[in-house]
Amino acid sequence: MSVEVTDRSYVVLGETFKRVTSVIDLAPKPWLGRWAAKAVAEAVVETWAALHPLLSSGNARQQQMAVSMMKGAPWTGTAAELGRRVHAWVEDHVKGVRRGPDLDEDLLPYVEAFEHFIMDWKPTWVASERLVLHRELGYAGTIDVIAELPDLGRVLLDVKTGKSVYAEYALQLAAYDRATSEITPWGEERAFQGPGKALVVHLHHDGTYSLHPVDIGDAVFEAFKALLALSEWSEVTSKRVVKSPIRPSTGRANSAEETELEIVIP
Repeated sequence: MSVEVTDRSYVVLGETFKRVTSVIDLAPKPWLGRWAAKAVAEAVVETWAALHPLLSSGNARQQQMAVSMMKGAPWTGTAAELGRRVHAWVEDHVKGVRRGPDLDEDLLPYVEAFEHFIMDWKPTWVASERLVLHRELGYAGTIDVIAELPDLGRVLLDVKTGKSVYAEYALQLAAYDRATSEITPWGEERAFQGPGKALVVHLHHDGTYSLHPVDIGDAVFEAFKALLALSEWSEVTSKRVVKSPIRPSTGRANSAEETELEIVIP
C-alpha cells in the first residue's frame, strides 16, 4: 500500500488525511511566547561570539543574518532530534531488534529508563509504530506502542522525553483510540478498535521514568474534533470566504476620469 508522509498530512492510496499532531498544534498554548523568548535569549548567550561581529558590523544585511539565526532558535534545538532517536530505539526494541553496545551516550539514560519500565511493568508488545486513520473525519496518525500490561490490560503507550507531560497528549491519544482503520506492516487496511485506555511513559534524562494514565474519554475527543474543525477553517475555508470586489448594479465607475458629474444648483 502506498503511504506518503508530510509535515501536515498522510497520503494513503492518493487520499489525504490530516496528521493528528498538526491538528493538535492549533490548541491554545499561552506559555508558548514565554518559552520562545527564553529559547531565543539562551541561544543569543550561547552563540554570542558568532553574533557580535554581525550585530556590530553596521551592515544591515549581516544584522539581518543575525536575526534570522535567532528567530528559529526555539525550533532548531536538539530536544526534538533526541526524541526522534529515542523513539527509533524503542521501536526497534519492541520489534525485537537489539542494538549493539555502541549507542550514543546521550541516549543511554533514556534507554535505561525504558528498560526499567519493562522490568517493572512486564508489558507484552502487541504493535508498534502502527498507522491508524479515521476515514469519516479525515485524520491519521502513528501510535507509538500498543501493549498488554498486567492488571491494566491492553493500552496505548506513548513514549515522551520532554520536560513534562502535557495535556495535549490526551488529545493525541484520544484521536488514535477513536481511529476506525489501521494499516498493517504488510500494507493491508483493516478495522481498528482502540483499547479505550492510554498511558504516557515519560522517560527522564536521569535514567528514571514515570507512568501517567491519560484521560481519553468523550470530552477529550470532542475537543480534538473542535481542533479538527479549526484546522479545516485554517487550511481550507478561510481561503475562500473573502470574495472578489463587487460593483453596484448601476455600473457606476470607480475613478473620477470615468465619471461625469452633473451639478444641479437650485
